[in-house]
Amino acid sequence: MATKNEPLKNNQKGPLSFDDLSASDLIRGTTPVDIKARCLTVCRSYLAGSWLNATEEDIEVTRITGGLTNQIYRVKLLKTDESVKRELCTDVAIKFYLPKLVANFDAEDGERLNDTIILTILSELGIHPRVFGIFKDGFVQEYVEVSFILIIIQKFIEFYSLFQHHQFGPEHQKQPELLRIVAHLMAKVHSLQVPIRKNLDALTSAMGRHIDEAYEDGRMELIKELNLKAFASVDLREEYPRFVDMLANANIKIVFTHTDFRGSNILVSKKNPTRILLTDLEYSSYAFRGFDLAIFMFDWGKEPLVSLADPRLPDDDVIRAFIRLYIEGAELLAPGYVDKEENSVENILREVKLCALQMFFFSNTLAINRKENLVEKVPFNLHETMVS
Repeated sequence: MATKNEPLKNNQKGPLSFDDLSASDLIRGTTPVDIKARCLTVCRSYLAGSWLNATEEDIEVTRITGGLTNQIYRVKLLKTDESVKRELCTDVAIKFYLPKLVANFDAEDGERLNDTIILTILSELGIHPRVFGIFKDGFVQEYVEVSFILIIIQKFIEFYSLFQHHQFGPEHQKQPELLRIVAHLMAKVHSLQVPIRKNLDALTSAMGRHIDEAYEDGRMELIKELNLKAFASVDLREEYPRFVDMLANANIKIVFTHTDFRGSNILVSKKNPTRILLTDLEYSSYAFRGFDLAIFMFDWGKEPLVSLADPRLPDDDVIRAFIRLYIEGAELLAPGYVDKEENSVENILREVKLCALQMFFFSNTLAINRKENLVEKVPFNLHETMVS
């Protein structure tokens, strides 16, 4: 049997499947034994006030969740005297970084320079939850309670409480004014002039690396062995440069993008639905304008994160309606935007479809090159991964 860190080979079965897991099992990454001490050090450094005299016994640390490239903890000061109640930062969230899956940075800049710049700007603009401090391994921000649904393959785990925010889902998509706010927010993000490198194409570069590595370690031979006809019928080493050339010649507008503008990263305030926040900015970069639109449309009519397993766009009329709201928001920010042919509904619709294809191509190259499961307690099975 494979050890914890050893991938399974061939058709070897692991002791657990996704159906065997509890909600806590789906939180990725081991919680460090010294997490209380680490969180307290961060809070003392960046929040000061009552945190300066707090001990580990004075705080409560709760693991919230963990994405593919981070771990998040809620840190609450337990003191309840009146002086503490008047402080704004007694209940916060700390995100500790893990290595990124896609290198959306220049090696000279370091992995997280872009994150620091982007977090600072979007926090000050009120687009991201308020950030109190940024350090080498992460950042501390206001704690935002969120009602969310997590899906892994076909398994749903629902978490309910008296939450202050909801992830943007189908019930919000049916509210015209709320949809307008999201479209205008996307336009605002795209209008930002962010001082980061603009000549990086992280997704396209990653696709090339994934394909090269898949051929080098024999993944493509396994595709033939498993009779995966769609993949076996093409040579991705030939398809990739053709696809890159197609994108380069498509005249798609380059803007600052969130790059993961899906419902799970859009938080709707329960008390004030007009207040919408964006989270998970770790892959934000300059990219094709249609990419955020495509990612958002993949979620249409589906609960947050379901689009990861069902990447289909809605009907063109649905996309056009949202594009019109997006153009409306862009026009408010830059009068004359609507008069340019490149900003027409039909041209942006074309960009959306090309970027949807880019996302689909990227997701598949990432999948064929996967070397571990997203959940540590489910051992990696190469054959099952390739078939899925």
